[in-house]
Amino acid sequence: MLLIPIIIGLAGFFIVVGPKALNPTNIDWLLRGESLEDHLAWIFFRESAWSFPVGLNPDYGLEISSSIVYSDSIPLFAILFKLLDPFISNPFQYFGIWLLACFLLQSFAAWVLVRLVTQNIIILIFSTALFIFSPPFLWRIGELQGALVGHFLILFAIYLNLRPYQSKRIFFWCILLCISVLVHFYIFAMVFILWIASITDCTISQKLISLKISFSEFLTIIFFVFLCTWQAGYFAISSGSASEWGYGQFNFNLLSIFYPRGWSQFSLIKEFVKDFESFNYLGLGILFFILSAIPIGVIFMWQKNKSFSSKHFFFILTLCLCFIYAISNNIDIGNWSYSFPIPEALMPIANILRHSNRLFWPVYYSALVFSIYCLIQINNKKIVYLCLITIFCLQAYDTRAGWMPLRNKLMWPDPPEDGFPLKNQFWKAVAKKYKNVVKIPISHKPPQWGIFARFAAENHLATNSVSFARIDKERMNKSNSQFLEMINTGKYSSDTLFIIDEWKLLPVTVNFDPNKDLFARIDGYNILAPNWKICGGCPQISKEFEITRLAPPTHLQKKIFFRQNDDGRNQFLQAGWSWPGEDWGTWSDQDNASILLPMPISGTPKLIIFNLRALVSPSHPIQSANIFINGILVTEIVLPKMEENLISVPIPSAELIKPYLQIEFKFFNAISPTAIGFGNGDTRRLAVGLKSLEFK
Repeated sequence: MLLIPIIIGLAGFFIVVGPKALNPTNIDWLLRGESLEDHLAWIFFRESAWSFPVGLNPDYGLEISSSIVYSDSIPLFAILFKLLDPFISNPFQYFGIWLLACFLLQSFAAWVLVRLVTQNIIILIFSTALFIFSPPFLWRIGELQGALVGHFLILFAIYLNLRPYQSKRIFFWCILLCISVLVHFYIFAMVFILWIASITDCTISQKLISLKISFSEFLTIIFFVFLCTWQAGYFAISSGSASEWGYGQFNFNLLSIFYPRGWSQFSLIKEFVKDFESFNYLGLGILFFILSAIPIGVIFMWQKNKSFSSKHFFFILTLCLCFIYAISNNIDIGNWSYSFPIPEALMPIANILRHSNRLFWPVYYSALVFSIYCLIQINNKKIVYLCLITIFCLQAYDTRAGWMPLRNKLMWPDPPEDGFPLKNQFWKAVAKKYKNVVKIPISHKPPQWGIFARFAAENHLATNSVSFARIDKERMNKSNSQFLEMINTGKYSSDTLFIIDEWKLLPVTVNFDPNKDLFARIDGYNILAPNWKICGGCPQISKEFEITRLAPPTHLQKKIFFRQNDDGRNQFLQAGWSWPGEDWGTWSDQDNASILLPMPISGTPKLIIFNLRALVSPSHPIQSANIFINGILVTEIVLPKMEENLISVPIPSAELIKPYLQIEFKFFNAISPTAIGFGNGDTRRLAVGLKSLEFK
């Protein structure tokens, strides 16, 4: 009989995912989204020497490296296949194998869970299939968040709570929790709190185990879980780095169960703005099933089976608390929001599970099991079969809008979004001379991080151009301070190639020896190659690629334009400006907007002349603003006309010796075009449009 759920799981995998993901040398579908992080971290982990703890991944991040845990690379499989490294191909990916395991185990877990309420084969088959065609489960595949597809662990935890006998409970819970912590921390957190509910119910509500035995179970399991977390590398970052921010921003929107985000053949509700990662659409079949069955079931339980709630009081309480935590202190119902403060002392704890919407999953799966239980209370089997088959067909048809494109995405993946832009012959020689590729400055999930991570992985180099789910901020700040000191002194590690970010992110003067070091812009990236010019086997780079400073040149009495396709937009505009701009210039779209300007390469300016457009009308006759240079208030402006507002802004004499000017606008009358009668539907908060500026 247990062969049936295996067949259901296999069928679900080949229908939704397809066979290509099982090819261990097929990595094309992994080179985008969050799976790029998972896959690249595995490559570095595989090639690094064994460490202690075994989960450390030193070449993936260098100074900010942590472990295979924080790249969401499924530590359980990463460690297993690293042990098998001599016997597996290169390249090799295990994420397709993991997805197959998830489908098989999701099916098996659903099967044994539903068997708690029925032994009927037909009911078991279609109930199990509902768990397979569950959007919260399948959606994570589409987002390429492989570790979070492990919902079977949650189902097994629910099963261990509800099974009527408790033999070998320490063994089963220990295995389940250790596997969970080696898959993903969020999955582990849900399994952990369900274990706490189970041990509390067994001790207090059901009195199946003594306090002594429960205490022994607690210590045993905590010991083995600690051992797994330690060896996987959970303690590789400081404790504060895991709980810095986020609770309430990724919460459960109460309408998210109705909002399909492309996963339905029907449009149940209109799109709402604040949804972030809160995807919890249930599918039309399951949605109808749960919403119709739960009210009937609650009445039935209250009248005929009150003992269930008393025996599983802490399990039910845990589900309620998960639901409340998922909603968070920001209560969202579609676009409507209400927030209330929570004590500051609790925020670091809450931030550990900042994607709180995921805590809805145990609630959802428990509700689905309960709905199946409610349905089978109908004594007429034909009606039960008809209802269940109809619900499944509706579910499969409705969610086909999501899983069919998902199948196409995995079977015939598009090229990576960033492509692979490192075309110059220079890059081929880099791997022969250097051991490390370092990006300056380091940041959390830096833009285009994957380009240099892929380059380093393919050339067996270490790099800090990486992406982590959580990063050690103390190490990152310390490393950036060391890089700034290195740039100031001009003393660079001879075994490291440096990729220096755009000057707006790092407005400093780069000191280097032009006789030995290569400072150039190659394929659009600023590189500093120590000792390249005195390297006998290194191909010399054309002078046209060399640069002398990070900042783009500016000149006296030469206008800089800010039209949609002008370089000025990318080179000088910072926060507060609308993208992608207009054919005449760029609007401000916030109450504050900033510009970073390098001083002209020759001459000393006294003024900056701005040519501004202003959003004014008879009902809104002026735009006004304060202008600051390097934090100093230099002028107040009032703009009464739409076009050709030429504003002269004096440069404080003390700021003329500095290499750049930080110009900030603070607007007092920003408003949307729609609000003042322009009928174009533009709801942005606009104030001025920057057409050009000029040093005088």
